[in-house]
Amino acid sequence: MNTVLSKLREKYGDDVYISRIPSKETVVCFRNSGNRILTQHWYRSRLENTEEERLRIVKTAAEIILEDIRSAVHDLDTYRPCAQFFDGADDQLPKSLKVLLEGGFFVLLSPSLFFLMRLNI
Repeated sequence: MNTVLSKLREKYGDDVYISRIPSKETVVCFRNSGNRILTQHWYRSRLENTEEERLRIVKTAAEIILEDIRSAVHDLDTYRPCAQFFDGADDQLPKSLKVLLEGGFFVLLSPSLFFLMRLNI
């Protein structure tokens, strides 16, 4: 048994934890194994084609932005007067959407939305 434990320590170093209690069975655990498994899975699940990987990232960003928009809480009982309707509207946008729009995405938007962006809305 000692040979096996020493070989485990030799191979895995600090990543292996060996618990030895007299009159109990020896327990061997691996530290950081969950993190390592998740990291390896993430790297394997990444797409080899860079274009497909870029599209996967954009889709993930879109999901995050939609989740942020849907989770926003708004007061539906009172409304601002028409003259003040857009005052402070940029404070209502989720931060993730602001980052996307500030990154130059607004150039791809329709002209009416581009006009609103120029108004700092």
